[in-house]
Amino acid sequence: MTNQGNLIQMKDLQSYIHSVNNYFGFEHTILTDETGLPIVSSFLDQSASEVEAAIIAMVQKSLRNLGDELQMTKTKEIILSDAVGRKLVIRPFHVGKTEFTLAVLVPCGKNSFRRATRNIVKTIKTSWIV
Repeated sequence: MTNQGNLIQMKDLQSYIHSVNNYFGFEHTILTDETGLPIVSSFLDQSASEVEAAIIAMVQKSLRNLGDELQMTKTKEIILSDAVGRKLVIRPFHVGKTEFTLAVLVPCGKNSFRRATRNIVKTIKTSWIV
């Protein structure tokens, strides 16, 4: 695939992530690579995007280390909840040999995140070219 084709695909993926984020009312949705670098994201508050991406990368690394120490298999989903009911949902997944992490920040009272994250992962798996 040409560089132009990759650019169009990335633009479509960004648009898709943004529309899902808005539809489900998530505070943010971010897709990162195995190092925690953001690939695409959508934030209601753009000023928080760099901090949140760094936190997600740190959580990713910590979970990998914890899993290694406990000799656990790959993590399917991590949910961190705060005192007001917001949830940070982190879903690591693979497309071929490439590792990705999807993270969404779900506001208090929203419980439809599993269907949304499952659909996002499925869409990425079917459209990503490795």
